[in-house]
Amino acid sequence: PKAAWILGSAIFILGIPSAFSLTGNLNLLNKSFMDWMDFLVTNLLLPFGGIMMVLFTGWVLTKQVKNEATEHLGKPFYLMPLWDLICKFIAPAAITIIFIEGLI
Repeated sequence: PKAAWILGSAIFILGIPSAFSLTGNLNLLNKSFMDWMDFLVTNLLLPFGGIMMVLFTGWVLTKQVKNEATEHLGKPFYLMPLWDLICKFIAPAAITIIFIEGLI
């Protein structure tokens, strides 16, 4: 029950600026609260989540786990070396570029 009250209160408190933002009464640096939330999620949180996923997949997961996840009907994924290279080097670099472009 305590966690429900805490989360419910946090949702309510975050909902207040959202409601005022829709009426145009709450602006910060000529942007509404919803515009700031859109910027935060689109330019920061999504690229951060993406880079964490590919780094985890490329560097933390073992080869055995990757093979179990990608094999189909007992046949191994024949592009595994390429997929591993992309997850380790290419995707993190590309996502980092997207992340930096979003901040500029």
